[in-house]
Amino acid sequence: MNRVTKIFVVAASINITAFLGMFIYAQVAKYYTKALFKEVYGHDKLFVYETYSMALNAAFYVEDMKDTSALIVYYQRLAKLDTGANYINFPLKASITLYEPIYVYKRFGKGSNIVQLIDFNKKCWGYFKAYYYVPTTHIAAPPDSLVKKEEAFDAKYNSDQRVQMINKISAKISPYGWYCSD
Repeated sequence: MNRVTKIFVVAASINITAFLGMFIYAQVAKYYTKALFKEVYGHDKLFVYETYSMALNAAFYVEDMKDTSALIVYYQRLAKLDTGANYINFPLKASITLYEPIYVYKRFGKGSNIVQLIDFNKKCWGYFKAYYYVPTTHIAAPPDSLVKKEEAFDAKYNSDQRVQMINKISAKISPYGWYCSD
């Protein structure tokens, strides 16, 4: 074999191996997610949203336990209408859904300000776990009056083409995993 053919064969072998590795990883991750879903299926479900500013807002969450104290401090300051609450000292992430409940994965005992929730995407079998501030979790869905205000705001705000472009870009980034494009 000449040199070009050898390079082509080696490159093709590396690409096929990488593809098979990613495919196997995604299948194992989906299997694990289905098993995790069966485990938490009977757990409580909670809606996640906040209304501190008298409007319906997505609640912030953190994915690492070490950031939970900053999350608690932020929401406690926000509840007191403290102007320093605008300073956020944790990775900024907001709830995906306001209108659908999320499974409770772990409660940390009576008096705890944090609860760990787990959300599943059953179309591609991805999931993510997150820590939420307990007062932003609710047994009931948001009130219809707040939902209508939010929908009216979204209709007005989303008419801007720059916002539409940002929404398209952010819709492609899935918190459920790289193999989850839905």
